[in-house]
Amino acid sequence: MCGSLLTNAVLAGHFKEDFEKYTTGLENSQVHTLEELIEFNRTRSEKELPPRFPKQDKLENALTTKLSTKPLNAALQYARQLSRTKGIDKILEDYNLDVIIGPAESYPIASLPLGYLEFNGRPFGMAALISAHQEATLIKVQSAWEATFPARRPPPRENFEAS
Repeated sequence: MCGSLLTNAVLAGHFKEDFEKYTTGLENSQVHTLEELIEFNRTRSEKELPPRFPKQDKLENALTTKLSTKPLNAALQYARQLSRTKGIDKILEDYNLDVIIGPAESYPIASLPLGYLEFNGRPFGMAALISAHQEATLIKVQSAWEATFPARRPPPRENFEAS
C-alpha cells in the first residue's frame, strides 16, 4: 500500500468520530464536528488554509468514507510497521542516531519553535523525537535549541480568535 492510499485508508477509518470525540472536551472551541471544521476553514481560508495547500479534500473525504474494522486494522498495523519498525527505529539504529529532528508523532517528542508563518502569523517549528525512555536527551536538545536560536515571542492572541 503506497503512502497516499495508506493515509486515505487510515483517515477514512474513524476520523470523523475520533475528531468529534476529541472536540467534545474542548471548552473554548467554535468547532465541534468535522462539518464545522470544514466550514470554519472554508470561510476563513485566507487564515486557515496555506496558499500552497488551499484544499481540504482529505477532511471532506473523511465525511463520507468509513472503513470496516478489518481493513482499517490492517492499514493501521501496516502504518505502524512502516513508521516504527521499518521507519524511526530502523533509522535510529542504522545511522547510530540519538535523536531525529522533524515532524512526527507516537514517540517521545519535543517541540522546537522556529518562527511565524507570514500568511497568518501562527507559530511553526520542528519536532525532535527519540527512542522510548530517553526523555532526558530531549531536554538537552531543547536546551541546546534555546541557546542557539533567538528567544520565542508569544504570537498575538488575535491570530487564534475567530474572524
